[in-house]
This record gives sequence, C-alpha cells and structure tokens, in this order.
Amino acid sequence: MTTLGLGLPPFNTLSVSRCSSSFRDEHRMMQLGSGYCLSSPDPSHLKLRRSYRTRQRYSRIIRMQAVEEEYELKQMKDMAAARKRWEAMVRQEKVKVLTPREAGYAIQLSDKTLLDVRPSTEHKKDIFVGGTDTTSTVLEWAMTELLRHPRVMNDVQNEVREILKGKPHITADDLDKMHYLKAVVKETVRLHPPFPLLGREASEDVRVMGYDIPAGTAVIINAWAIGRDPATWVEPEEFQPERFLNSSIDFRGHDFELIPFGAGRRGCPGTSFAIATNEFVLANLMHKFNWALPGGAKGEHLDLTECSGVTIRRGIPLLAVATPCSC
Repeated sequence: MTTLGLGLPPFNTLSVSRCSSSFRDEHRMMQLGSGYCLSSPDPSHLKLRRSYRTRQRYSRIIRMQAVEEEYELKQMKDMAAARKRWEAMVRQEKVKVLTPREAGYAIQLSDKTLLDVRPSTEHKKDIFVGGTDTTSTVLEWAMTELLRHPRVMNDVQNEVREILKGKPHITADDLDKMHYLKAVVKETVRLHPPFPLLGREASEDVRVMGYDIPAGTAVIINAWAIGRDPATWVEPEEFQPERFLNSSIDFRGHDFELIPFGAGRRGCPGTSFAIATNEFVLANLMHKFNWALPGGAKGEHLDLTECSGVTIRRGIPLLAVATPCSC
C-alpha cells in the first residue's frame, strides 16, 4: 500500500501565471510538500533524483521567504528607532534643519546626521499628481470665468500684450508687472478653491461659537464657504478681480479670509509653484490667442456645475475655440 500526502490539486499553467509571485511561491510549496511520501514502504516507482531536486526547490523557497521576512522586520525596527530619536530631538528643541545646499538633503544634530529627508519615489509621485490636478483645475475655472466675463478677458489681454510689446516669450520680470492677471488668479481661487475642504486636528482644547472642541478632534475647514462669506466679501458670488488690485489680501496663509491652499505649517508646500505655473500659463493663453465659445454661444450660458471630489472640477469639461493672435 502506498502512503499519500495531503495537498492542493495542481493549477494549470495559465492560472498560475496570473497569480502574484508570493501566492505562486506558497502554492508551489504546497505542491512540493504534498504528493507521494518518501517514507512509503514501496517507493520504487519514484525517481530519487527528481525527489532530491524537489527537496532542493522546497528549501530554496523557504530560505527566500525567511530572508524577505527578516529584511522587512529590520526595516520596521529601523523606522521605529529613527522615529523615537527624531521625537526625542524635537522635544529637546535641539534639531537644526539645514538647507539642501548646506546639508545635502539631511537633517542634522550638531555634527551628526540624524535623518535623511530626500523625497522617496512615492513622495515625488504624490507631489507631481497633486500639483498637476490642482493646477489644471484652477486654469479651467479661470478660463471659464474669463469666457463668462468678456470685459475682464479683454482687460487681461490688453495688459499682457501691452507689457510684452511684441516679445515672443514671457519672463518672470514680465509676470511681476501683470497686476490685473494676478488679481484674476486670486479671484479664481477665491470662488473656486482647488481644495474646498481642509482637514486639521485641534492641538489644544478650545471653545468656538459656544462649542467645546477637545484636543485631538478632527476639524474640517470649509475654504469654499470662507471665500464666499458675505460678512467678508462685497458681492461674494460675483467674479470681480478688481477687489484685489488695491488690497493686501493674499492666499499664502496669512489672511484667513482667503485660504485656498490652507495656512500655517500644514499649508500647501507647493503654493508658490502652483501660482507661478497658473500665472505663466494663463498669461501665455491670453497673449497668444483670442478665445470664444463654440458655435457663438454666450458666456453667461456656461454651465457652472461642479464635480464632487477631493478637488472641485467642472462637472462638464470646458470647450473653447482658440484663434491665434498676430500680436
């Protein structure tokens, strides 16, 4: 009588190829560990060489998994130890943050490097995706409002073309002179902040409008509503860039009536880059082209339905006709 081990039925080649590598390894181990038992009283039907190779493969898979688990455990221990050291240094207020040029992307304590702060690949992807989505959203809303208000668009085009005076390219010095265009961008993010809701956590017990908010409470700040508050803004639902021409209000987190990018230490780190990109692209669009809606449609008939999500985009993508300008 032959003794049989317990195992899984063999997978076909197609199904195994579609599984993850870790699942294939585990399934292979089950296959290798099952089948005929070498302690069978009648093992003459087995090929000993094949059995030896099978045991070798089985041992190799186990060793590989053991090495992976040991590496992951070491990473977790290293991260936990680094976090404890960092928190201790912060509590003692002995941490000195140097610029990338000075420290080579490192946070240092005295003469010893404490923590490397070079962004990982995943962080770079998050920054790129986050900046791309919000920038395109603001540009689409800016063009929407300009098409709805032809007078404002005409004023922006006149300003841009007068400053450039036939130059083919826009420089940073040119952008600094475009005050009305900057006001258009500010008014756009006031009415259409890319992030309408800002998440924060109360750092201490506070009382707001009669409500007790204990420390550690998650707080959601409605930046969209703040930008349209009639107690702060005159005619808040109207697109009026002129309100920013003689105003010191900015969106960099110092004026809490306009916080499209948040405020404080948790404010958006890419605010300057995002605004510079929006201003540069919008200036080029105003300089190079004249704009209209398809079929001679009127701007006041544009649908302003918003799409719900982390960022507020147009519910219906904007379609516009661009005519090259010879200026």
